[in-house]
Amino acid sequence: MLTVFHGLCTKWFIRHVPITAKNPRANAIVEGMHRVLGDMLRVQLVKYHEKDDPIKDLTSAAAYVMRATIHGVTKYTPSQLVFAKDMILRTTMGANVELARQRREAGYQSEQCKREQSRVAHNYKKGGWVLILS
Repeated sequence: MLTVFHGLCTKWFIRHVPITAKNPRANAIVEGMHRVLGDMLRVQLVKYHEKDDPIKDLTSAAAYVMRATIHGVTKYTPSQLVFAKDMILRTTMGANVELARQRREAGYQSEQCKREQSRVAHNYKKGGWVLILS
């Protein structure tokens, strides 16, 4: 099972990067999915009825929404990339995985440039003071 997973990661250009549990920005995709699920649950639990099972219904609906939403960078839905299906029209479609990877990489580079522009350059000198936070 693990070799199949590693094979899929290689095929889809996913590289393993260990992260800490205390850095939610390192796992932004999962955090975004958690935000969508939390928003859906908060809105729908207001209408909760005793005979309903809201968790089952809402997690199913949230999974559908996440699979059917077009990603802003790749311009494909996750279902198009993974299942080669359109979730709305129920048609088979071929997604260009390499083009999606290139778009994702270009988006990452663009964000990296924005972050670097906001950084302040420091010129450290011998004998200067440095603040160490512990």
